[in-house]
Amino acid sequence: MGGTPGAPTYDDLRGLYQGEYIKRSVGIDAPLYKRDKTAFQEKFSLILERNIAEDRLGYLERLLKDAISNRKKLPVFVIDNTDEFPPDFREIIYQYFQSIKRSCNYALLIFPLTDQTAWSFMKSSIFNIYSSKSFFFTDPFTKRGTQKKNRLLKEKSIDKKWKSHASRILQLPRL
Repeated sequence: MGGTPGAPTYDDLRGLYQGEYIKRSVGIDAPLYKRDKTAFQEKFSLILERNIAEDRLGYLERLLKDAISNRKKLPVFVIDNTDEFPPDFREIIYQYFQSIKRSCNYALLIFPLTDQTAWSFMKSSIFNIYSSKSFFFTDPFTKRGTQKKNRLLKEKSIDKKWKSHASRILQLPRL
């Protein structure tokens, strides 16, 4: 193979731009295609290079659609650590990835938020514009802290009545 590992080959790229390849082979470049396929492929490789360099979003969309339809893979985007940025920037990032998700039809967008960010998004109704599911997970530090407090409560309680009351509190069903 000799190229960069993981880099697309000419045939991979031609597959991404198959429609364009066929259009040119029977259309504007049909005489060149009939006369000299090697020259046609060299010319098409220059067109590929230009398209990839000038239309990065179009190239990304083609890659995603290929991964979904031909390779049966689900693109997953994890956008984390956005809480440090202003709300306007977070909304732009969220909308940008929603547009990519819509253009390729299938994608999983994971956008972890703090309670404060989720609250500001709810006020701006950005979650209502796009179809999305929200899952709320316990903060691991809060969970560990609660477990430690519960353990201390059990250990420190002296009175039997207090112990039974504490164990009833601690045995609440999980939500």
